[in-house]
Amino acid sequence: MFLKLTLGALGLAGWLVAAILYFDIVPLKDDYSFVMTYATTSERRAHMDILAANGHQPTHRLITPQVDRVMYDNGRLILNVVDKEMLSKMGDPSHGLIVVVKDPIQAMERAQRLFSRRKIDSVVVTDDGVPPSSMQLTASSNMPGRVFGFRKWAFKMEGPPPERW
Repeated sequence: MFLKLTLGALGLAGWLVAAILYFDIVPLKDDYSFVMTYATTSERRAHMDILAANGHQPTHRLITPQVDRVMYDNGRLILNVVDKEMLSKMGDPSHGLIVVVKDPIQAMERAQRLFSRRKIDSVVVTDDGVPPSSMQLTASSNMPGRVFGFRKWAFKMEGPPPERW
């Protein structure tokens, strides 16, 4: 009897975890990320020290060939050091907003059509370390210093997982 109850409880728990991950019904709120971009680690370190002096500590870090990310509040705020090649493609952005969507490629295609209809020039930029199906970014001369993008929900992104800080 005990074995049946244990197996039943494990089966129910497994089904519940699968349902939460499949239907995105998890208490972790992941709607968007605010992103700050820096050309050097010393510039970023200054802001990290200011955040630390006010009680905020990083939670994760993700390094890809083009971007070194330090995340706060499980990805709500991201401080990036971006390589010069990617910076130049994006027009040297200083900050941005990345919105969570189910399909970043489809969302970016819609955004590009909207920009085109409104005569806004923009360029799509991807990070070589994160598959385009997980994250898409756009920069425009009409929005100098800013980047706008789309990404999948954190638990469904492909590529390397962030390390705990």
